Amino acid sequence: MIGLIPTMDPNLAAAWGGWVMTPDGQMTRQPIVYMKSVLYPPNPNAIAPTLRDKPPGCRTIFIGGVPDKADEEVLRDVFERCGPIHNIRINKKNFAHVRFNSESPVDQAVLLSGWRLKVDNQSDHPYTSKLHVDYAQARDDQQAYERQMTLVEREERMQRRMMIDMNRPPSPPSKPSFSNRDAQRIVEDLKTDERYDKASEVLVFWLTSGDCNKNNSIHFFNMVQAAMTHVKKISSEKHDFEEQLRTLKEQWRSKLQMTTLQFDKIGTVLQNCCLQKVWDHFTKAQRKNITAWKNQFQEAKGEFERNAKQPPDSSDDEEEVMQQPEPKKAKKSLTVDVDSLKAAQDAWMARMNAQNQPQDHIEHKDESDLKVELEQKENKIKLLQQTLQGLQKQLLDIHHKGGVIGDSQKPKDWTPVPSSDSKLVAILSTYMMVHPYALASETIWNHVNTIDSSVQLEKVNAVLGAYKDCFECVSLEEEQVKKWKLVAFN
Repeated sequence: MIGLIPTMDPNLAAAWGGWVMTPDGQMTRQPIVYMKSVLYPPNPNAIAPTLRDKPPGCRTIFIGGVPDKADEEVLRDVFERCGPIHNIRINKKNFAHVRFNSESPVDQAVLLSGWRLKVDNQSDHPYTSKLHVDYAQARDDQQAYERQMTLVEREERMQRRMMIDMNRPPSPPSKPSFSNRDAQRIVEDLKTDERYDKASEVLVFWLTSGDCNKNNSIHFFNMVQAAMTHVKKISSEKHDFEEQLRTLKEQWRSKLQMTTLQFDKIGTVLQNCCLQKVWDHFTKAQRKNITAWKNQFQEAKGEFERNAKQPPDSSDDEEEVMQQPEPKKAKKSLTVDVDSLKAAQDAWMARMNAQNQPQDHIEHKDESDLKVELEQKENKIKLLQQTLQGLQKQLLDIHHKGGVIGDSQKPKDWTPVPSSDSKLVAILSTYMMVHPYALASETIWNHVNTIDSSVQLEKVNAVLGAYKDCFECVSLEEEQVKKWKLVAFN
């Protein structure tokens, strides 16, 4: 594709001496004076000369319109300012070829296309002519460019090969061939721990490759015998390791038993803190802290019981010591059995009394204190029996007759009590029967925690609000603390 010559850069032209600045600040081109010739700029209104596409690796220019009196020295004086010249060839038909040492001077030389050359600054026909400078397709430039590209491709290929060699995994080490001298060396290596692995691999390679024969069988026998000497050493080391493992297991068991005993002591302390005669003396903030400690203790104990495991080979007696009793699953029932509720409540009260009276502290109490506590327990049992009898009567009336409670003649809807709530309903009824005045939800929850620490405050509020036939909220709406009262016998 043939295109127009690019616009001349003023800085580049000033370096050639063709551009000067006029007094009014404009740039104009002036003649360039050489030692043997003068170049005159073309007419500003003249059509710009055309150029062919630059061939790759071009270092030669074509010069047309060379004057008859112009020789090699004149052309060298003009174009040597563009760059070092390799050679100049002048034809009798008034054209020439100039070859530079590099490619960059070619782009500067073609800017002189259209300028008029005057040898010795004479205007006669043999001394002057208009130059046409263009890119030339020279075979030397093409061959030099191909050689350069070949070198570049070779360098890139070598770099790729080096990268492949660097990323290639290392080849496995070569196995030595069998010889009597190497066999003696392998025997010595098999007797040491540091070189045993490598020597055993060499022995296996020789055995699998078929190097053993009748002539050298004695050497292979010696190598196998040296390899077997490690059996006795490994057996003794195994015995030592088993002894160390047994010692560690004994230490683990003793530490585990000590931790379990500490958990039991802490649980006993927290249970005694929740006794009624002790609990009443604590402030509200102290009770809150004790409750939080109790919950934290239950979580820590549960995590310890889940993670505490005996070693695999522990004895049966040790497993029985660490075995935790599984909780019995409660039987599901679809109907409410008042007799079973009463029996369960009696069992819960007995369990609470047993927890609140540790065996270690009974022998230290005075007889008077024991009598007072027995009287208090008997009174609680009587109140519990009366409460359960009243609940039984009311539930039977609601279930069989659909009758009324109290003075109201409007029948109430019967709300069945599921087995999951029966225990909590009995505890709440017993506690609120003893305290006829309204109680806060937090106070009721603190009492329930002394019996069953797994019950949350939200569960207590849900049960109190679900059974409106037994419990009534007497607090106002603007009050933040809810207060409840037993209304089953009103």
